Amino acid sequence: RKSKQTKRNATQLIPFTMWRFTFIIGLGVLCVLMAVHDMVHAVSVTGGPNMNAKLQVPMFTSKLNSLPDEVLHGLLQDASVHDGIAKSGSGLKFSKLPTNWFPLGKNEMKPRFAAEVAVKLLQQMDIPGDLFHQHNIVGAEWWFQIRTGEESIGFHFDKDEAVASDEMRLSLPAIGSVTYLTHFGAPTVVFNQTSVDGNVNSPVVPTQGGIFYPVYNKHITFHGNLMHGVVNELAIEPPPLGKSRITFLVNWWGTTPKPPNCVPPLNKHVKLFKKSSGDVAKKDFTSWSNWSLNKLTKIVLGDVGNAIEGDALPYVKYALPPEDPYWIRFPIPEVANDFEVTWNGISSLGGVDVLDLYKGNSVNKVFGSKQPKIFLFYDETKHILDPLQMIFMKGIKEYEKDLVAFSAEFSAAKDAMSQLGVEEEFLPTVCIHDTVTNKIYHMKGIFSETQVRRLVDDFWNGLLTPFPAHQ
Repeated sequence: RKSKQTKRNATQLIPFTMWRFTFIIGLGVLCVLMAVHDMVHAVSVTGGPNMNAKLQVPMFTSKLNSLPDEVLHGLLQDASVHDGIAKSGSGLKFSKLPTNWFPLGKNEMKPRFAAEVAVKLLQQMDIPGDLFHQHNIVGAEWWFQIRTGEESIGFHFDKDEAVASDEMRLSLPAIGSVTYLTHFGAPTVVFNQTSVDGNVNSPVVPTQGGIFYPVYNKHITFHGNLMHGVVNELAIEPPPLGKSRITFLVNWWGTTPKPPNCVPPLNKHVKLFKKSSGDVAKKDFTSWSNWSLNKLTKIVLGDVGNAIEGDALPYVKYALPPEDPYWIRFPIPEVANDFEVTWNGISSLGGVDVLDLYKGNSVNKVFGSKQPKIFLFYDETKHILDPLQMIFMKGIKEYEKDLVAFSAEFSAAKDAMSQLGVEEEFLPTVCIHDTVTNKIYHMKGIFSETQVRRLVDDFWNGLLTPFPAHQ
C-alpha cells in the first residue's frame, strides 16, 4: 500500500515538475533571444534639423500667400503632368512612387519650370541665409499629391525610400513642407513623435502636434523627422463633388537621397514639364516677399478629453507606424484655422503593439528592449478588443514611457500565455514580465481600469509577489 501511494504521489508530481522545468527553460531561452536580438537588430535613424545649429527652426510653421499667382497656376499644371508620369509605372521596389530632386548650393541649376521655380522661392522663405548653411541643406525633394477630397493619408515618416528598401534603415529629411493648391479636404496633422529605431516612437504617445487645414496658397513646414498624415475625420465639411485635394510637397535634405526613388527629372519628363509651365521659369520672382506668418491657435486637451479652451471630438482611432492603434481627441474647428495642440492625460492613448512573433516589428519590441513588458490577453471569440484596449491604455497611461505594452489574442498567443502562466479561464487579464529580474506578475480580480492601474502601481512600488508564488 505504501509503495502504491508513493508511486501515486510521484505520478501527480511529474506534470507539475515538468511544467516548471519547461517554464523555466522557456524563459531562459526568451532572455537569451532578447540579448541576441538587441545586439543584432539595431536600426539606424538619421535626419531632422541640425539640433546643434545656432539658428533653430520651429517645430512647425504656417504661412499665407506663399507663392505668386503665376507660379501657383504653373504648379497646378505641373501636378497633372506629375500624376501622369507616376501612373505610367515606376518599376520601383514595393511599388513606391518616384520623387524629384533639385540640387541646391554649389550644384544648383537654373529653374526650368514652375515646380523648380517654387522650390527656389520656398527655399528663400523657409531656410534663408544662415539657416540654409547651418542645417547643411544640399537640395530639395519635391512631388505632388492629388487625392479625392475624402481620402486620408496614413501616418508616416518621410524618408529616403531607396535606403529604406535596400538598407532597411531610416534616413529622414531635415525639414518637411506642404503647399496647398486647393482650399478643401482634410487637414495635415503633425505629431511631435520621432522614430527611435524604426520600431519605437518617442514620445510613445503624441503630447504635442500641429493641425493644418487646406487653404489655397498656404504653406506649412515641420521638422523632417516628425510623424504626420492626413485625417479625413477632421475635415470641416465634405469637399465639392469631383474635386481633388492637391498639394505640392518639398523636403529639404541634409544628405542627397539615393537613386532610383529620388532623382532629377528625366530629360523626357523635363520636356513635359517645360511644355506645361516653362513660361513661368522665364519670369523674375526674386523680389517676391508678400507672404505672411499665420498665427497658430493654441489648444490644450485635458484628461476628460474636453479642451480647456473649446470642445473636442470623440476619440479618433487610427494606426501609427509600425502598426499600433491610437485613440486621440482633436479640437472641433469652426473655420479652417491652424492649431497647435497639447495633449494631457488620457486625451491621447496608444503605444500598445499587437503581439505577433511572426512579424519583425513585434519581435523587435519583445526582444529589443530591456523595459518591463505588459500584456493584455483576450479571446476574440468572447471579447471586443477596442474597449479592452482603451481600458488597458488608460490603466497604464501614467507609466507608458516605462513599459512596453502588447495586446495578445488567445489563439495566436498560446505559447506566450503558457510561458507567462496565464490561463484561458481568466481572460481578459493582464500580466507583467520584468525583463531584468525575469519575474512575472499577474493582475488580480476582474479586468478593469482600476485593476490594471493597481497592478502597475504596485509593480513600480515593489508591492507585488511574483508568479507562481502568489498562487
